[in-house]
Amino acid sequence: LAEDFITVMHVSKDGTLWIGHNNGDITLYENEEFIPLRISETKSPIAAIISNGNGHAWAVSQNEGLISIDQKAKSYRLVSHKKLRRKLFYTLASDEDQLLAGTSEGMVSITPAGTDSIAEVSRISKIPMTNINCIVPRKGINGDFWVGTEDNGFFLYSKSSDRSRHIVDNSLCLKFDIQWENIRDIEEEPNGNLLLATWGNGVIKLFYAPESQSFVDSYNFTTENGLSNNYVRDILCDRESNYWFATYG
Repeated sequence: LAEDFITVMHVSKDGTLWIGHNNGDITLYENEEFIPLRISETKSPIAAIISNGNGHAWAVSQNEGLISIDQKAKSYRLVSHKKLRRKLFYTLASDEDQLLAGTSEGMVSITPAGTDSIAEVSRISKIPMTNINCIVPRKGINGDFWVGTEDNGFFLYSKSSDRSRHIVDNSLCLKFDIQWENIRDIEEEPNGNLLLATWGNGVIKLFYAPESQSFVDSYNFTTENGLSNNYVRDILCDRESNYWFATYG
């Protein structure tokens, strides 16, 4: 491994495991071998990695921003743009030929020009100017994304219509204030239910009713009912539909 501290992992369609490290380096696991990729220009954590398995990947360093990676050549290039300066980067998602980046100043849309430069950057005004922790594609609906923020709960953003909906129904439970929760990750079940990883309030499960197309009930997993820690960073659903919660400590 390039380093012992791991901040993010991603598996591409070709089966390659991408590992981002706290020191800014990246490790690839392919053909039963770990291959370190040293990113000398940065020492800040790798916040996200995405790849469609075609031999190219995008990553973001928290301080330095977008990194273009050639998987075959094991080379990289930092890709900058004037509209991305003086921002911190926390997450990254893709939608066809565009990238969606979560930053310290809201969510931005990035249009790459090939793999070595950026043609256009625009801020998505429908999402507030706050830290964006996660951007998760909605299952079954292309162009829709769940967006988790540090202090404004979460949103459903539709790229095709450039609209967002803030989920603010606090009648679901008195134990949490969904409008202001710090949402670190979002996992959507096939039936539309959501699991929200929060920083300090465990995991919140929202139950979805297709008839009304709304969330009608909730359940809060915390240390009071078996969770080891209320500070949860990631949620993983395995092939047997078991849930794994990555907690802080």
